[in-house]
Amino acid sequence: MASRLPPEVLHLLNNPEGRFVLVKGSAGTGKTLFCLELVRECGGLYISTRVRPDRLYADCPGLEECVPPDFIIDAATDIDESILREYMARPSGPQAGTASSSPANNRKRSATGFMADLAMPPLLRKILDRIEVAQIPFVVVIDSWDAVFSYTEGQRSDMRRGWSREELRALLFNAFRNRNVNLVMVGENGQSGELDFLVDGVIDMRRERWNGRILRVMHLTKTRGTEAVHPEYLFTLHDGRFQYFEPFVPKIPARPRRWKPMEDTEARFSSGSEDLDILLGGGFRRGTTVLVELGETVPDEALEQFVTQLSANFLSQGRSLLMVPPGGMDIESIAQRGVRDVGEEVFNPNARLVEKGGGPVPRDKPYIVSLKFESPRQDFNDWLYIYKSLRQRTGQPVLEIVGIDTQEARYGEDAYKELLSVSSELTRKEGNLTIRITRPGMEGLTRRCANVSDVHLKMVELSGAVLVYLEKPRSGLYYMDTDAGGGNIRITLSPLV
Repeated sequence: MASRLPPEVLHLLNNPEGRFVLVKGSAGTGKTLFCLELVRECGGLYISTRVRPDRLYADCPGLEECVPPDFIIDAATDIDESILREYMARPSGPQAGTASSSPANNRKRSATGFMADLAMPPLLRKILDRIEVAQIPFVVVIDSWDAVFSYTEGQRSDMRRGWSREELRALLFNAFRNRNVNLVMVGENGQSGELDFLVDGVIDMRRERWNGRILRVMHLTKTRGTEAVHPEYLFTLHDGRFQYFEPFVPKIPARPRRWKPMEDTEARFSSGSEDLDILLGGGFRRGTTVLVELGETVPDEALEQFVTQLSANFLSQGRSLLMVPPGGMDIESIAQRGVRDVGEEVFNPNARLVEKGGGPVPRDKPYIVSLKFESPRQDFNDWLYIYKSLRQRTGQPVLEIVGIDTQEARYGEDAYKELLSVSSELTRKEGNLTIRITRPGMEGLTRRCANVSDVHLKMVELSGAVLVYLEKPRSGLYYMDTDAGGGNIRITLSPLV
């Protein structure tokens, strides 16, 4: 199963000598769920000063299956001594004698004796006892670091004087360093301090507002010994689990198969993606005009996937496609994907891709149609002729995909504006689906297209990830990925919450 944690974090903690990592951020940024995910995947102890174990299990579905109750310590109450005695009574196995004489165990015993002489505060003593009982877990999380001191400051067995914060920190650091255990400390605010310089890693969690929507960002501020290939990641806390989002990478099916269509309903066309259909309220309503607005750094592959998926789902159900390819998508690559998904016998007669020209079309490429792009009205009449022939051939609605950047470059902004309302009205009357695609630098046409569209979908790139959201009707942010497991490449969406 794929990890929910960034590779840099896993690499940072995969050190035989152990690492000290500070996780910080304001309240509600996701620090606790991130640390619980660390314990799930890496194994270890979770010491909580704020949330009871039963509350953690209630808030985090599936946590109990991965992290048993005896690996969660409620720092505000006494540890169940019966559990400790049970663990201590367990035999250490046939190799216990050999292990006890190893240098590592000698080091552990000497460190334990040293700590006992110092009369460690009771809570820290309990933490270290549990580490040894648990046979040195991979990671120990203290949530929160600041609150631990409220339980330990001023405590000392001889009562001659209290422990200072600096003494407690040195005491705990030395104890963990001698045990080669990863220590993850959760800070209660996002401010920088002395601890940032002492630890091996600093992870800054933030909850921000972006375009009126919730955005969660993890900043890898410090990763000693680990290259931060991506210094920041978007993430979500959907369903009570931390999940990071990697930069968009198009996927290729190991064994491509013919497109398996997602059936339409009487009122709506499926997009070909279950997640996208859910976002759209069940798919695209018939007779709808849709504006897809792209951000500046959106990869071409993300748009291609949207267009390819929607086209395949339409064509595979006996319908037709009429497209003016947007900039960055060439006709041959569109045709190759179409033939791969639905076969030549479906694609060639039912798909029409418009190019500039006016000359004869190659016989082996019946899907190409040529327009002169000199007069918008004349070309629109030619477009209508092509559309009517497709509609008559299939007896089904037509999917029209129009790259507005291509049209604007050929006609100019003012000339093309006149055709938008006419085209939208035809779509509504005939029950078709029209997708218009705009790019940055076309603000005037984008506003005009938005005004005459029923759905306004935006696609942006942030921290390498591609996000999708609806401006009309309004929605939250969704992380866009692709799944090629079934032989078809389909869009998947995950909400940022």
